[in-house]
Formats: sequence, structure tokens, C-alpha cells
Amino acid sequence: MKRLTMRERMLAVVQGRPHDRVPFVMYQGMEPTEDVYALVGRGSIGLLPWIGVHRTEAPNCRFETEKIARRGLRGIRTTLHTPEGRRTQERFYTPAFGESASPATSKQFVKEPKDYRVLQAYLRDVQAHPDYEALQKAPRRASSKRRWP
Repeated sequence: MKRLTMRERMLAVVQGRPHDRVPFVMYQGMEPTEDVYALVGRGSIGLLPWIGVHRTEAPNCRFETEKIARRGLRGIRTTLHTPEGRRTQERFYTPAFGESASPATSKQFVKEPKDYRVLQAYLRDVQAHPDYEALQKAPRRASSKRRWP
């Protein structure tokens, strides 16, 4: 079998076709892409976009997000508001990667058993609805020569 490019290898695996080896992939946006390329080589890793096939609605709950800073670190505080109360989560960016990577969670929504009632109120309220628009666009992106967003 001929040596496949990373793109060909990833498509072969997803489409159930023969491939020369198992592709080394990461989800897009998990780490700074250029840093990973510098470490393992551009042709040695594939980027896999995350494609959701649903959207969620919670008519009686909402999330509020704000930028925060603590001890010189930038981060995000997310507050979940429900009929049972509110809970917050705090996440901070790693200095080495800055805001190009996903922030690490330092404070969880749930810290003790009584916090679960707020989370349960959200889970009872949330509704999932099919939303296939992104999935329908995926084959066009995969078959094009341009990079995936």
C-alpha cells in the first residue's frame, strides 16, 4: 500500500477504507496548533474538527460568562443560573499557551452535595434539538483542498 498523507489517512479511517497506519489526531482547538506542529511535525498529526449535531435550549436557565484575572492569570468565570439557585465555574489559561488553548478548570460548578440540586434543575430544564447544518457542511470541507476552520 502506498504511503498516505495525513488527510488521506484520516478520510480512509472515517470512511472505513484501508489505510497505511492509524492516524495521530487531535481535536481542533485543544492545544495551540502551531506549537504541536513544531513538536511533532506538520505532516505527523491530523486535526479533527468537533461537529455537533444538536443544539440545546434551557428556557428557565442561563449561563453568564465574564472575563476574570487572578494572580496575573487571565480566565473565564461562568455562572449557571437556575430556578434552584446559581453556581459558578472558573477556568484559567495556562501562561505557556495563553488564550490559544482551552483553559484549565480551577473551580467546579459542584463542590459539595447540596450543589447538585442546582445542576439537576438545569438538567431537568435542558432540551436537545437536532441541528445538522454543521454536519451537512462537513463533506464539502473534507473534500476541499483548503484547511478546515
